[in-house]
Amino acid sequence: MFSVTDGKGREPFIARVKTDPHEAKLRAVYFSEKYGIVFGTNDLVINFSNMDQSCSKLGGIYDIPEGMNENSLTGLNPIS
Repeated sequence: MFSVTDGKGREPFIARVKTDPHEAKLRAVYFSEKYGIVFGTNDLVINFSNMDQSCSKLGGIYDIPEGMNENSLTGLNPIS
């Protein structure tokens, strides 16, 4: 997963898939009927039907890039 710009003046970043190959391949990116496009295990969820259910919590399947924290993309993780 990557970002060229985030609108907050941060440098571009790449969040790499963690090294557990089996889980990472299954969960790196998939579509959920309930939540829409999901990267990792809620590392990034984009629900175009209900943006309130979109969220991010880096560190599940994707490594947290240097200088960022688990909530750097959206600041919230409303899905438990």
